[in-house]
Amino acid sequence: MKTKIITTALSLSLFLSAFSQEKEKKHPFESRKFTHSIVFGLNIGAATPTPLPANIRKINKYNPEFCPSFGYEMLHHFTPKWSIGFSAKIDYKGMSITDSVAYYHTSIQQENNGQTSSFEGDFTGTNRTFVRNVYFNLPVYAVWVPNKQWYYRLGGYIAYRWDGKFNGSVSDGYIRRGNSLGEKVLIDMATFDFSKDQQRWDAGIDAGAGVYIGKRWSIQGNLQWGLRPLFPSDFTGMNFKMYNIFANIGAALRIL
Repeated sequence: MKTKIITTALSLSLFLSAFSQEKEKKHPFESRKFTHSIVFGLNIGAATPTPLPANIRKINKYNPEFCPSFGYEMLHHFTPKWSIGFSAKIDYKGMSITDSVAYYHTSIQQENNGQTSSFEGDFTGTNRTFVRNVYFNLPVYAVWVPNKQWYYRLGGYIAYRWDGKFNGSVSDGYIRRGNSLGEKVLIDMATFDFSKDQQRWDAGIDAGAGVYIGKRWSIQGNLQWGLRPLFPSDFTGMNFKMYNIFANIGAALRIL
């Protein structure tokens, strides 16, 4: 009788051990030190001050534009649940926006009888801004996989802007030369172009989550919140700081 009990206990122990190992083998990162993936998606967000200043009275229209993202990701797995990730991506980040502003400090160019005049001042009226920048983006992050389906990431990024536009127009209002007490000039239409004034480097926080939908595919979303202003501290075309705040919705295809 004792022999049967011992034999049954050993058999049950071996079965549970084998079952446990079989379950572990199904984990996405089991027996892997590295995984390599192609990542792609769309960026949706804005170059924006945080918070919105009081002189931006109303957002009349917002268009996220078409801003693709694509690149390569490598994960180094320390355990089945913890990894360090690195990405190298091309990111387009942009938007167009129309808003109503009051005493909005800016620098404009105005055509008058074939002559172009440039001056700064506080504008009241309608502002239209278009932004489209191209970045080489390098995020680094920790990845936590609590189960066989979901994963979460948190880290930071640094990005180099090699091309881009930041321009627009003001209309249907007036500008006070110099400051809010300056000479009043009526503005039917004037333009601005701050493309070359933008800083080359951007950096900030990277956070997101994803879900596996097969052996090689996952759907993911993440947020990049810029901490470095788009313009240097001595820039006078605006009297507030602007930051890149963009969400990315996309997918990853594991290739190795």
